[in-house]
Amino acid sequence: MAWVVVMTAGNRERRVLRHMAGLPLLPYLPFYLGWRSRPAMLFRNYIFVHYVEETFGLLFRLPDIIRILMNNGNPSLLPDDVIESIKSRENNNGIVVLPERPKQIFKKGQTLKVTQNGPMYGQFVIYKGMTPQDREQVLLSMLGREIVTEFEQSELVAVKDTSHQS
Repeated sequence: MAWVVVMTAGNRERRVLRHMAGLPLLPYLPFYLGWRSRPAMLFRNYIFVHYVEETFGLLFRLPDIIRILMNNGNPSLLPDDVIESIKSRENNNGIVVLPERPKQIFKKGQTLKVTQNGPMYGQFVIYKGMTPQDREQVLLSMLGREIVTEFEQSELVAVKDTSHQS
């Protein structure tokens, strides 16, 4: 079993699902608990549809579908195990349970030291915050300029006394 990825017009996912009702199509629109613990679409503007060659053409006739992901004129097929992996994370209400974000352990403006081996090792940086990708964003002074860069949380350590910084 394989799936195709359908891109919808903005905020039209539910409308496309209504258009698919009664047709021999099997759509999947995963949700997660978003802001204020309200269900939100895991992939905004995208719906997964079980691929059946005989019914695939029906997708092109539905309104509010912007495109179907294709590769050289053929649908780009998503393996079933990808969808099953998403479905396996659903709770009893059909909501995908996402892993918890790492706790923010640094404070904005706090001085940190890079512990990652490499050219930045030992550098002092100023903490800016956590990115949506769960990386730590820091400000680094280098060559007379301030540069924003990112690290994994494990690659940074808080500095208690910064009077010895160079």
